[in-house]
Amino acid sequence: MERTTLWIVLLIGLHVAAAKPAGYPSARPPATYVPAKPPAPKPKPKPPTPKPTYGAPPKKPPPAPPRDSYGPPPSNPNQNYLPPSNGGNGDGAGGGGGGEIIPIIKLESKVNTDGSYMYEYETGNGIKAEEMGYLKNPGVEGAEAQVAEGSFSYSSPEGESISLTYIADENGFQPQGDHLPTPPPIPIEIQEALDKLAASGGCHDCDDDGGDAAPGGYVYRK
Repeated sequence: MERTTLWIVLLIGLHVAAAKPAGYPSARPPATYVPAKPPAPKPKPKPPTPKPTYGAPPKKPPPAPPRDSYGPPPSNPNQNYLPPSNGGNGDGAGGGGGGEIIPIIKLESKVNTDGSYMYEYETGNGIKAEEMGYLKNPGVEGAEAQVAEGSFSYSSPEGESISLTYIADENGFQPQGDHLPTPPPIPIEIQEALDKLAASGGCHDCDDDGGDAAPGGYVYRK
């Protein structure tokens, strides 16, 4: 009886020793505990793809063709000529152009495919000019010559009417006009000698090597 009682007391003591107060954590985690996984790292954004710094240059539009510098006169017949900003007085002081406005009454010009040309104009203050040009003897070696023929007229500051015609070719510029200076008249004695020489038939027995020869190869009868 005593032995049985002793075993009962031992069992109760072991039960009391093994018992734990309420809320005491268990030594082992429950079977359902799973450690938390760390959060996945966010993906880094890709850097933008750099644009190539090479390649064909951009195409430029072709330049506009040049305009002809000649052609028919403007449709406005009242087109006016504007004087220089300094009024044409030559003092270089500038200004608003106090000179008279000169209208262009007539203006014509033409250039042909063979190189010939012509132009003509007239202003309101009495200036007139015209010219034509062409190539003489085209294709003939050593004989080609550019020719220009024309005329112009205007009034001088004294009120005199000036008119001039001209031609320019292989012989140079050849003007003609009443206002141009003329050579002085030949003295009477020289003119008489020239007339007698021409009446006698000119040079007789001309010999450049003769002792009696005058300069130029003329030999006068004694």
